Amino acid sequence: MGNWLNNIPAEEKSLLRQSAMPEWIEFMPGRLSCKPFHSNGWIYERKFDGIRCMAFVKAGEIRLMSRNKKSMNHRFPELVNALGQQVPDFIIDGEIVAFDSEKTSLRELQKNRIGAISENSSKQLKLNIYCYIFDLIYVDGYDLSNLPLITRKSLLKKIIRFEDPLRYAEHDETDGIAFFWKAHEKGWEGIMAKKADSPYTSVNSEDWIQFNHIHREPFLIGGYTEPRGSRIGFGALLIGYYKGKKFIYAGKVGTGYTKDVLVSLSKKLRDCEQEENPFDHGKVPEADTNIHWVAPKYVCEIEFTEETKAGLPLYPTFRGLREDKSPRDIRR
Repeated sequence: MGNWLNNIPAEEKSLLRQSAMPEWIEFMPGRLSCKPFHSNGWIYERKFDGIRCMAFVKAGEIRLMSRNKKSMNHRFPELVNALGQQVPDFIIDGEIVAFDSEKTSLRELQKNRIGAISENSSKQLKLNIYCYIFDLIYVDGYDLSNLPLITRKSLLKKIIRFEDPLRYAEHDETDGIAFFWKAHEKGWEGIMAKKADSPYTSVNSEDWIQFNHIHREPFLIGGYTEPRGSRIGFGALLIGYYKGKKFIYAGKVGTGYTKDVLVSLSKKLRDCEQEENPFDHGKVPEADTNIHWVAPKYVCEIEFTEETKAGLPLYPTFRGLREDKSPRDIRR
């Protein structure tokens, strides 16, 4: 047994399971809630505005994967290099981020790395990228998923050598409500509350809960309008989500776009245009002769202040594309 096993409490060692490294693990989800709380037996972490990732490191081979099973090695070579400098074989869960001033920013990540890589490979490395790691699932032939979260985090801090661009996701155990308002003052997106003794599971549970200061949700793009005035690319996106097999209309988004996004996204959308309205015909957008329908294949992150009585996002703003989410998973 490796030395790291000596750091596991004796009563928890029976929860370990020896196994070959799995090819894939479903990410543990976090349930969205609106009322922060404090309770003994919970820890509280910063919620980042970035891209969730899982890294599989085995005998020097690194697979940096998104939630929809896409490799991100080519997009974040500095993370692949840093992970390759580590000694053990392991699987970690974390969040890839970029900063805009003191805040993590999906928009900055989208504009200068994800959107740039196919157009200008030299531009991508001008943006500093970091990975905040918050969970350790597997180490050197042992599945850790049944260990308590607080034990996994303790092992994570001992096993991984943390230096930029790899950062340890710190947590707070003292006061969940105070931590929530600290996040508000610092301009963080929100916080995560996690049961300290929770196992790592892909099943929806009450063990991981997220609280946002602003509403952020993924939606699918189902169409766009023609630009008006001096606007280029497109005017507004028509967004929706799946409810059962139906694609439900959720409104228009006309703000939040940079010039680069208008140009690059309009090219993507033109390539997937179709004649048929993809939205459920029971609830279609208002008549507009300037609408172009597209196949609902692109996921976008939308920020909004509140919802209308009909449940539509109010004052929505575009925050970026989400390549790490599968279109069929976009439900409310």
